[in-house]
Amino acid sequence: MTYPGPMSEFPINLKVVPEDPLPREELKRLTQLKPYLFILDVVFDACVIASAIAFSEYFYFNWAAYIIAVVIIGSRINAFSVLMHDTAHFRAFKSKTLNYIFGEPLAWTLLLTMEGYRRNHLPHHTHLNTLDDPDWVRKIPQQGFHYPKKRWQFIGDVMTYLSGIGYIGLAKAMLKSEELKSVPKHIKMVRAAFYLVVLGICIYTGTVEKLLLYWIVPLVTVFNTLNWLRSLGEHLGNLEYDHPYHYARSMKVSWLEAFILSPHGINYHLEHHLYPHIPYYNLGKLHNMLIKQPVFSSKAHITHGIFTGLLKEILAAPAGPSFAEMVSRQRKIHPATSA
Repeated sequence: MTYPGPMSEFPINLKVVPEDPLPREELKRLTQLKPYLFILDVVFDACVIASAIAFSEYFYFNWAAYIIAVVIIGSRINAFSVLMHDTAHFRAFKSKTLNYIFGEPLAWTLLLTMEGYRRNHLPHHTHLNTLDDPDWVRKIPQQGFHYPKKRWQFIGDVMTYLSGIGYIGLAKAMLKSEELKSVPKHIKMVRAAFYLVVLGICIYTGTVEKLLLYWIVPLVTVFNTLNWLRSLGEHLGNLEYDHPYHYARSMKVSWLEAFILSPHGINYHLEHHLYPHIPYYNLGKLHNMLIKQPVFSSKAHITHGIFTGLLKEILAAPAGPSFAEMVSRQRKIHPATSA
């Protein structure tokens, strides 16, 4: 697939597909599901959260210990979101039922539903970065995604999201989401029961403040900030948009960057869009294979480092049209989709 025309023309249905596909035998090996790895990662992330809470409680009323715990918990909520993302693609288990059984509780910890996320996310793949992409459209009114910006503006955005204020825009978008409204009633009812049980247990045990301190605060501050920055890096943040491989960013990250911001292989986001049927634990192997392919190696937008490469890119001089310019051009060319 090649880009359909000059920058003044944009497709309605842009789905990134490989221009130099991998051999079928190699793809078959990469698509094999290993549910035990998914379960181990869920358990690992949950244990890290429990350890962070125990650490903070051990140093009770120590603000430094609490802040460290909040950062760690927020990073693992971010990890939960990535694992939930794989269940939405039915890549955790062969059984759709098992994907829902594991995926829905993971989504509930994010105050979402997996089915609602799935209904929003699949059109994101088939209508990538267009006015038919719900994820793209949701970000249009949110100024935190309109990059590149000046350094002081970036710092302002970080403070907005880190303070929890930025969560308000996300919450409003979720409440207005047609995909969320269309979630089956039985899923909504089970989720409501889950929240009532958790709240009831906390009230009975006198730990409501712990729920606020160790889940709600990390969710609306650290996770919200990480989710914003990761989302900005995946499809925005000074991309060129002049080739299908420039509609998503692939990032080479250190172990610390992966732990905090891009857990479970989500940093290989272009690779995920090229082969969404490959589970997260094989995305690194997929990248190593693709980098040997001539088109991918020459065209793929690969950023080295998050706290170095990505930040430099989103604060650099414009490399292509800004988010606002892209939306403006899309609305002029496809006015029917901008209603």
